[in-house]
Amino acid sequence: MKNFLLAVCLLLSLTGWAQSPTTNSWIEPGQLQIGLGASAGYGNRIGGYLRATPYAKYFIRKGWAIGAEGRYNYNGPDGNQYVGAGLFTQYHFLRTSTFSLFGQAGYYYG
Repeated sequence: MKNFLLAVCLLLSLTGWAQSPTTNSWIEPGQLQIGLGASAGYGNRIGGYLRATPYAKYFIRKGWAIGAEGRYNYNGPDGNQYVGAGLFTQYHFLRTSTFSLFGQAGYYYG
């Protein structure tokens, strides 16, 4: 678990370095985005948790993307682990060069 937490911290520290400016729009058709969401927390009920959600999405129209996402969750002192995956679609309706507000719908298993 310590190795996993160390890997998450290293990945989070690289996100600022990976955000380089570009002249291309990032929500144009044909663009592929690959990323990793990570979170950790602590609560009285289940103890601590770690969560990782890798994803990939492909823009099929301007502002509209389809994608797949994996999920891994590690809960509490008992070490309960959950793994899942799913498909989703997103529509980005408020778009700027560095910010986007979107709605998402999907189906996830696990």
